[in-house]
Amino acid sequence: MTTIRRDATGIWISHGNDIWIEAENCRDCDGWGEVEIDVYRPQSFNRDIGYIDTAMGSCDGCNGLGAKEKEYDDE
Repeated sequence: MTTIRRDATGIWISHGNDIWIEAENCRDCDGWGEVEIDVYRPQSFNRDIGYIDTAMGSCDGCNGLGAKEKEYDDE
């Protein structure tokens, strides 16, 4: 189970063990864990054309956590 801790020192992620890895807010969802997705509604007997609706869904970038592990450049 993945756990996120936000405190004065920053954002930390643990993957079920006692090791905490420094993290940052997800840029895809701005730290909320959800993004707006398109939902395609088909034509039906009550509606003469299909249409595109929107709904909130889990962010694929951070798996709905709102944070990602920090990536460091190897130099």
